[in-house]
Amino acid sequence: MAAAFSRDRPVVMTRPSLAAPSTPNHPASAAHVPVGSLARRAPDDDWASDVELEAKVKTAPIPKTRLPSGLKLGKGTSPTVALPPSLNLSANVRHTARFKVTTTGSYLITNEMILASLGGIGSSTTSVASWASAFKMDSVTVWPSPSLSAEDSTSLSWSVGTAFQTPDEVLDLSLPEGVTVTRAIRFVPPKGSLAAFWLNDQTTTDVMLIKLVAGSVVDLNVNYRLSAAFGANSVTVATAVAGAVYYLALDGPSSNKVVPVSLPTTS
Repeated sequence: MAAAFSRDRPVVMTRPSLAAPSTPNHPASAAHVPVGSLARRAPDDDWASDVELEAKVKTAPIPKTRLPSGLKLGKGTSPTVALPPSLNLSANVRHTARFKVTTTGSYLITNEMILASLGGIGSSTTSVASWASAFKMDSVTVWPSPSLSAEDSTSLSWSVGTAFQTPDEVLDLSLPEGVTVTRAIRFVPPKGSLAAFWLNDQTTTDVMLIKLVAGSVVDLNVNYRLSAAFGANSVTVATAVAGAVYYLALDGPSSNKVVPVSLPTTS
């Protein structure tokens, strides 16, 4: 049957409500939802997604760097910053210098004489530059020769020019004529004496006064440093060759009575 339309009443088309279905506790809403609203997101949705993505990137673990095979980091070092440790660049030498006494007598030994006796290089035809700039005495060992008179004796007196007072002391071994000792005599610097400290070539200092018999053998046991911050000590000699190596007498080139054994020397 054909539907009848009234010309006096306009026809109104309505869309069905998208609200939740009606339930006893929640009656259906009569409000109409515009078409296309379901495809639209709230303005805050994009910002929330960006923040969540950024948080994931920041909290992601950083992969560990793998070192090449055979390469290891030292203990206490950082993979990003590594500083070298403090280092003493001065070369230290522990040495025993041996000398033979040619003439009986008492000899005053200074720090410059000891440095020159440890070795040096000819810097001109009349000078030798010592390669040692500082030393510390360990001991002096003497093998006395047979005595030729009752006056022959071996003794050593250390310098007392220190910041500390020391007793007036002379160590002596007197040898009767024709008698010698079968063992060496060892002299050690006492505490407070200059020889017990490091001595350099900056100031001339008396170290010891030693009395020796001709034919005796003397061993000087020292620790010394090669020249670094201090300049080389220059000693005047009668003859030298520039560039040649020399070991000077323990009592100095002008006296030249306590000479090095089996080493090149000059006076």
